[in-house]
Amino acid sequence: MAVVEPLGVLWIVLLQLTVVPLVVSRLVVGLSSASSPRVLGVLGGASFAVFVVLLLTAASFACLITPTLLSGLTFELGTASGAVVPEAGVDERGTLSGATDQPVLLALLNSVGAAVSRAVLPFLFLAALFVVGLMSMSASRRQVLVQFFQRAANVTERALGWVLRFIPLGVFALTFVMTARFGVQIAGVLAYFAITLCAVLLAFTLLLYLVASWVGRQPLAEFAAALVPAQTVAITTRSSLAALPALLEAAHNRLRLPAGVSSFVLPISSSTFKVHRTISDPVELLFLAKLYGIDLTPVEILSVAALALLLSFGAVGIPSGGIPFSTLPAFVAVGIPVEGIVLLTTVEAIPDIFKTLVNVTGDMTAASLVARLTPRSIQSSTHSRQTDPTDCL
Repeated sequence: MAVVEPLGVLWIVLLQLTVVPLVVSRLVVGLSSASSPRVLGVLGGASFAVFVVLLLTAASFACLITPTLLSGLTFELGTASGAVVPEAGVDERGTLSGATDQPVLLALLNSVGAAVSRAVLPFLFLAALFVVGLMSMSASRRQVLVQFFQRAANVTERALGWVLRFIPLGVFALTFVMTARFGVQIAGVLAYFAITLCAVLLAFTLLLYLVASWVGRQPLAEFAAALVPAQTVAITTRSSLAALPALLEAAHNRLRLPAGVSSFVLPISSSTFKVHRTISDPVELLFLAKLYGIDLTPVEILSVAALALLLSFGAVGIPSGGIPFSTLPAFVAVGIPVEGIVLLTTVEAIPDIFKTLVNVTGDMTAASLVARLTPRSIQSSTHSRQTDPTDCL
């Protein structure tokens, strides 16, 4: 404990120090580009509307069903203090001073981590306020500042990559300390989380079939059969981008969606639309809140779900894609200990299969809904420009 615990806490602090500026810089760049004037076509507007509605539906579904699934979880780590580790000198639950010979070092690291945690929300608010002022500037001056934040994000992301190279060491240290304090029960807790998350993801996948059938007017059996090849690729590769050719083939030849619609929607959804984010993030939040005995307000839950919605458009369609720990600042801001967030990554491989499955199913569902919502005149004009559904590849 004297050797391992400081290593784990040091890794957590380094993770916080790199993630917070990365999220702030990405937020400035993302909001600036989203706020820039651009001409949106009818098809693009319909696609965006469908994506947002499906993401909101997924977030609501996760927030409603997860508390019921967590009712059987009786193990509790105790109320979290919002700090990275318990304060040194307290000897109730295997404290720092009692468990290690380095209480001064741990107390110092703890204070740094706590200071970063308290600064999360002000920095995010300041970034949003900065973008509001930024949009009042001329395009040339605004572009200079946006490029600065883009470069800052790239540099910080590289630094974060160095920290993430030590994920095995950090996760081992945290798991070792947690198991030493609470015993092998923690393994059962992690298994409970994995099963809960997989169950919610699978349940929403089934719900997407009904949405495509009722709203998208797709025959249920035909829709399910057409998705099997793409879902097989998704399960085996854990990559929604790898399933894109199978999605295009199924949409064009089996579901007979307009070629222009499927060729437009499916590549965009496979690369930018990740419906699993608005499911997995709320499930993780509610699970950790119950595990640590934290009472979350509806506003706190909605704020994390809203951030997950925004970040869902930035995840990469590869195994465990997206910026690692990108929602960490929001979790810390509502009082979730960082070590709990990292601990859940030890069982990420199995839920990642179900995440890719729901993403691929959501891609085809979105294409069906867009085809249903767009006028025939738009579909025919788009079809005349691009008749081969694989041209976008």
